[in-house]
Amino acid sequence: MWYIGAPGTLKKELRIVLLGRTGDGKSSTGNTILAEDVFTASNAACSVTSKCKSETREINHSRIIVIDTPGLFNNKLSEENLTKEILRCMIECAPAPHVFMIVLRVTRITEREQNVLKYLNDLFGEEALKYSVIVFTQGDKLDSGKTISDFVEDNRELKGFVDKCGGGCHVIDNKYWKNSQDNYRNNTVQVENIIRSVEDMVMRNGGGCYTYEMLQKIMEAREAKQKPKVFQTVMNYMLTHKLIPRTHRSHFCYVGTLSSVHKRCTAFIKLEKVVFSASIVCSMCVADNINIQFTVTPSILQRVQNRI
Repeated sequence: MWYIGAPGTLKKELRIVLLGRTGDGKSSTGNTILAEDVFTASNAACSVTSKCKSETREINHSRIIVIDTPGLFNNKLSEENLTKEILRCMIECAPAPHVFMIVLRVTRITEREQNVLKYLNDLFGEEALKYSVIVFTQGDKLDSGKTISDFVEDNRELKGFVDKCGGGCHVIDNKYWKNSQDNYRNNTVQVENIIRSVEDMVMRNGGGCYTYEMLQKIMEAREAKQKPKVFQTVMNYMLTHKLIPRTHRSHFCYVGTLSSVHKRCTAFIKLEKVVFSASIVCSMCVADNINIQFTVTPSILQRVQNRI
């Protein structure tokens, strides 16, 4: 279950991972939830969060752990390093997160917002939505008398995504709702609603978390899907450039991790030479009657697992 402490002193513990695009108020949302400025927030176009950061506070007799992550897109990190750092959230909130809090702005949903949802869905898989809640920021931009549910209802694609999230959606305003007397446009009221919604979601999930095993299945499925494409890319290049005859049966080709294999193949093609590297895992394939051995270094996920 999601309790900690010795018998008689049990406290609820919630582990929350913040995810979202640069500039949407992700870090500020963490500050609002914890009622303290513990994360660095900025309106800059480039993300000021480059590393996962964890902060813990006791709120209403519950232990709340919030993990801030680097902003998606408009980030100084490369895509590969960004993904590595976001996956590190699994370490920061070990043994596993109870909820992914996806932060979006109250604004017209464009391709940028859709890219955020697609990226997170691709990274963690659809199973993660059962452990997710969407929190909209800049709630003051809601039309007068409108709720966040009304806003979502007006966007079919967004509604479809929200409906899959176990924790539904909520709204806050990190700037204008701090001391509001309105019963709806009030951060204190909304944070209480968010925590209550997350607790209900955790109960529906049997007190469980989004586990490393769930993430591993997603990564393995993605790599299995990429494998044939990778092999064919290398084979086509080697045969086209006559690096090996079609009757050869013992040529060895070494590549890097499957998760970054397309980048390696691109470098291979540009350099027009085989780059050999240290290895741990080997796999074989046969294409056009040619035996090829691929040596694969540990993946991002394996490194994360080793550190947990």
